[in-house]
Amino acid sequence: MSRNTSDKWVVLIYQSLNLSSFGRKNFTLGEIVNLMSVDIQRISDFMLIATIILSAPFQITIAMILLWQQLGVATLAGVLFLVILMPFNGYMANKIRKYHLMQMKIKDNRIKILSETLNGIRVIKLYAWEKAFSDQVLKARDQEVNAHNKMTIYSSAITFMFLSSHLFICLISFMAFALFSPNNILDANKANVRLFTRLGLPLGRTFELLSKGGQCLVSLNRINDFINAKEVNENTISNDKHKTPLISIKNATFSWNKNIPPVLKNITLEVFDPKLVAVVGSVGAGKSSLLSALFGELEILEGSACVNGSVAYVPQEAWIQNKTLKENIVFTNELNDEYYERVLESCALVPDLAQLSDRDLTEIGEKKQRVSMARAVYSDRDIYLLDDPLRHLLFAVDTHVGKHLFDKTIGRNGLLKNKIRILVTNCVSILPNVDQIVVIKNGYVSELGTFDELISKNGYFAEFVTEYLLKESDNDLEKQVIYSSLKDKLCVKKVTNQTNSEFKKSDSKNDWKSEREISNTSSVGLKIYAKYIHSIGLSFCSLIIMSSIASIVAQILSGLWLSEWSDDSLDANKINDTNLRYIRLGVYAGIGVFDTMFTIMTNIFICLGCLRAAIHLHNVMLNRILKAPLLFYDTTPNGQILNRFSRDIDSVDISLVFSLRMTIPMGLRIFVSLLMITFQTYIICIAIFPLLLMYYYILKIYIRSSRQLKRIESTTRSPIYSHFSETVSGSASIRAYGVSHQFIQESNRRVDANHMCYYQRFTATCWLTISLEFLGSIIVLLTAIFVVLNRYKLSPGIAGLAISYSLNITSVLKSFVKSASGLETNIVSVERCLEYTETPTEAEGYDEITKPSSDWPERGEIKFKDYSTRYREGLDLVLKSITLEVKPKEKVGIVGRTGAGKSSLTLALFRLIEPVDGSIFIDSVDIRTLGLYDLRSRLTIIPQDPALFTGTLPLLRRTKILVLDEATAAVDMETDDLIQETIRKEFCLSTIVTIAHRLNTIIDYDKVLVMDEGMVAEFDSPQHLLADTNSIFYSMAKEANLV
Repeated sequence: MSRNTSDKWVVLIYQSLNLSSFGRKNFTLGEIVNLMSVDIQRISDFMLIATIILSAPFQITIAMILLWQQLGVATLAGVLFLVILMPFNGYMANKIRKYHLMQMKIKDNRIKILSETLNGIRVIKLYAWEKAFSDQVLKARDQEVNAHNKMTIYSSAITFMFLSSHLFICLISFMAFALFSPNNILDANKANVRLFTRLGLPLGRTFELLSKGGQCLVSLNRINDFINAKEVNENTISNDKHKTPLISIKNATFSWNKNIPPVLKNITLEVFDPKLVAVVGSVGAGKSSLLSALFGELEILEGSACVNGSVAYVPQEAWIQNKTLKENIVFTNELNDEYYERVLESCALVPDLAQLSDRDLTEIGEKKQRVSMARAVYSDRDIYLLDDPLRHLLFAVDTHVGKHLFDKTIGRNGLLKNKIRILVTNCVSILPNVDQIVVIKNGYVSELGTFDELISKNGYFAEFVTEYLLKESDNDLEKQVIYSSLKDKLCVKKVTNQTNSEFKKSDSKNDWKSEREISNTSSVGLKIYAKYIHSIGLSFCSLIIMSSIASIVAQILSGLWLSEWSDDSLDANKINDTNLRYIRLGVYAGIGVFDTMFTIMTNIFICLGCLRAAIHLHNVMLNRILKAPLLFYDTTPNGQILNRFSRDIDSVDISLVFSLRMTIPMGLRIFVSLLMITFQTYIICIAIFPLLLMYYYILKIYIRSSRQLKRIESTTRSPIYSHFSETVSGSASIRAYGVSHQFIQESNRRVDANHMCYYQRFTATCWLTISLEFLGSIIVLLTAIFVVLNRYKLSPGIAGLAISYSLNITSVLKSFVKSASGLETNIVSVERCLEYTETPTEAEGYDEITKPSSDWPERGEIKFKDYSTRYREGLDLVLKSITLEVKPKEKVGIVGRTGAGKSSLTLALFRLIEPVDGSIFIDSVDIRTLGLYDLRSRLTIIPQDPALFTGTLPLLRRTKILVLDEATAAVDMETDDLIQETIRKEFCLSTIVTIAHRLNTIIDYDKVLVMDEGMVAEFDSPQHLLADTNSIFYSMAKEANLV
């Protein structure tokens, strides 16, 4: 029932696929991951012990009836104690629920920060921000630990009641019996501790039920808020895929939610035939919202909307799954090799794949936008919604590739020529080649028509085009008239400013495959336990051992004293001895208090020591992860890392602690039980010893199986989180393609694979229970036989004590094995965390010996001397014997074809990859001798891929060296002009190295570096290179219509 319930919750949470953007805005990715990993586990843990609600009242009632027969009215004293405990337990449960809710909110924040850190790790390393982000995660972790500490205090009180409730009931009942019974004497039968133990076990589990119930209630409320968030209304857009494809919107007003102002107003758009429709407008005008409305993401407030036919969608930011390139392109469709090859050719992916070792079976790297486009083309849909993909495809790749993409795929003669294509773009150069243009302004359709029609109107669209062309004219590079239709109307000339870029990981000619988690098959070694104990600390371990020994002594003395007390009934002189009665009662009470005190001390020391170890593990793991080289992130999925910091750390924080808190006292109770059984009947040891060997053998088999199943469960859990994270980030694309059902099926398949081991563990537990019950019954039989055989040698008290403990040993053995196996399985989480504490790291951040001066670099001189490097051992060199010099304050542009090695130069300059040969000098300092923080914090880079972090406002630091890695490839020309102007003004005294995507932005630079196959092909001033008609740079400028 527990696992079925867990499965259903996973399915419910996965329905976030249907949440609207408005409904999901209040839930961070970290919170959603925690819902699936931690909260569902809380519910599952509660369901495992929920049957206590049904069985506990019956067990308590039967035990009370039997006690009434022996102790009479004194039993009511124990009942009264139970009644007094109820409000106490309720208070504790409420406190636990309060602090658990607080802890989960903080945990959500920690996972969110960590997720953002992992997603932006490249930027973080380039800016040497590791410590800043580490401090944020550690701050959240400290808050989480603080809430956990408070929760531990109350949960320790409940555990204390679980371990000692039967003792208090026994003590109070005996006190009442001694004070109010006519004889005031306990006989051997009345010393039956088993009845009190039987009474205490369901009571203790009830306390545990209250604790876990409080946590379960918090998790249920969190999941309830999530699954009740606003979903996409599938009836917003009427769609009949079997009718002739068309788009018909009439006087429609759209909003993200009915309670907020509309973003699109009075929209009318009709497309009945296959054609290319461009949607243009300023930033924030509503272009992307229009596409979202077409596949049902927005609420329709007025008017009507109909989209007949199947839909494919290409978002602004490419959504890519953690799969191979072929799997991403084929997506949920069947593989058609002939059509697949046509798609690769039309999307200009064939040349890139030729450079890769595994061709289309290789992971994607930085070809994301073209792969996203290829996925849409391969899907062979009726309608294509393209949300500004050309800002990457035309401006972030080689010029000929951009032209190829438009002509062979999107344009009038492209592979999609017989499809309806709605293209959001602000790329003016392609607008004359579209069939229809829709101009969006402030959420309205301001103009609609062909390019010539709109230009002739001389309205907003004409102003829009003029503005862009005038900005390009300011560069004094008018080499050709843009379009004949603009000669007379606008008298503006245009320069086609398309150039080339590259893909960082493709430089290596080998993209890296993501490593799959490997499950160990051996037992958790003593080395793991030793490291964990070391993390707990010697002082805590010593305190735990001493308090545990004190507890053992108290339990032994308690049993022996009770036996002596019951034997008083055989001595006529002691029957009416009032002083002896009070001595017996007082000593028994003192021993009970002593036992209780050291029991709770043991629990507190275990909690504090384990929490210390958990803090240490988390912090060391975080430190190693943030210092890991980029290779680690390129080969390890983020979901796998998040699994370590969410589920595994949660196991170390809570589950492992609980297992230890149960294993130690249960192990001690086994020792006490065996001691009491064999006390004064040593001959029984001969019979019990073989049983103990059998017990050890059974325990060994069970723990080995349980441990391995736990490992399998852990390693099969990471793909669930990875798939879930991918689904959340790509939910809009999934809904647009109409493949939600396939993704839900894939999620269910992964969940089934993860849960298969649960049923094996369940059957193993059933086998264990039967085996232990059988062994326990044999021990009871043997104890009874030996007691009868020695009836003339044993006192009634000792005999009753031995039988009582033999009857109790089965449940104690069962509890110990379960807690011990839980310890063994949960220690796997420690093992997995320790794996990440041994992750290879980059060089040290600081080196006091070679630490540069505070004003280094003073000049900004850069020298490469015979520099060669590769991304990892075994791969080809990506930079080969690079020798060049960049003088202080020089502006150097870097260009080259895809895979030429441009971005590799940037990575080398920041030491994200280390040299194989040669050196790089900055102001005559070999950067290999510097600490990474000292190096990276003294340089400034604007990377190509944007990274936004919650609650931060990154500011560009002004240094003597500025690197622009295709920083404006994904922005419009107006923004590009503003950025270029700002850089020229604010960094006029700095050395600037630019990986260019538009040649006109570097045409006035001091020098241009042309890279080819990882080597320096040309390095001279733009004027000299353009003067040589045989130069590579000249051919590139000619392609870009600059010459």
